[in-house]
Amino acid sequence: MPNLLILFLLLTPHLANSKEFKFQYSNDFFTGSDQYFTQGIEFKHVSDYGDILPSKVPFIDSQIILKNSHALEFHYMGFTPKDPYSPLIQSGDRPFANSLYFTGVTQSRLKVRNVVLESKIDFGFIGKMTGGEFIHKSIHKATNNKTPRGWDNQIRNDVIINYTLMGYYPFYDSKLLNLGLGSSISFGTYKINTRHFSKIVFTPFTFLEVYLIPSFSNIFYDATLQGGIFDKKSPHKVARRDIQNYTYDLVSGIKIKSKSFHIAYDQTWKSKEFSGADAHAWGRVSLNFLF
Repeated sequence: MPNLLILFLLLTPHLANSKEFKFQYSNDFFTGSDQYFTQGIEFKHVSDYGDILPSKVPFIDSQIILKNSHALEFHYMGFTPKDPYSPLIQSGDRPFANSLYFTGVTQSRLKVRNVVLESKIDFGFIGKMTGGEFIHKSIHKATNNKTPRGWDNQIRNDVIINYTLMGYYPFYDSKLLNLGLGSSISFGTYKINTRHFSKIVFTPFTFLEVYLIPSFSNIFYDATLQGGIFDKKSPHKVARRDIQNYTYDLVSGIKIKSKSFHIAYDQTWKSKEFSGADAHAWGRVSLNFLF
């Protein structure tokens, strides 16, 4: 895919200074369903990207920053209605949508209480040009499942330009238990929302963590439901009045780790996103290489 070539070209000058490489694969197959958020493929590479990304989180005085770090991410996300096999528009349900975008991450850890601030900017696309139909049909063919037939009704091509600012405060840290609170705000052509979360990490052994991340979000706009900002002619989308103002998520997982490698599995439960929707769940596998 041309987009993966672009990612490779961005990474190549920084591979020698790699600090971390992370791969995540999400699919609702892990929870026995095939609807709503159906698949996600994500990469993250931490290196010295200060030459192409902001050196620190904006508006923060450099004198109070302990450390800055940078990363590039790649996200490929697919969404479908409950019935992906009908060629007809599924009125009252989630539309087909697929998004592909790159993310530049700047993280600043403060000297005060290890507070972490993170700035993210996303660039990419949503719509047919991202190849969601081809990927979805190929997976179903490879696994001898029915062929999805509703992609003609997907959210139309549009541009993703989004910005997220996040703050995280780890207020309790011990060998056995870590607790933290965080909030973020996102705005742009892809999603506009605020999110508030807590993170609970229990370490039974030095190599094993169990974690829980409950959160709630205030939703103002979601292109995967409402269509893009610029092209208003998507054949199927959800009206703003039918979208839930608040959604709730719960992530629970387990991580096995060593000094150079982490592997984790977690499941996310999400409350309904629009009128007539169901709550939804999916699983995620993460592989993390530390250099």
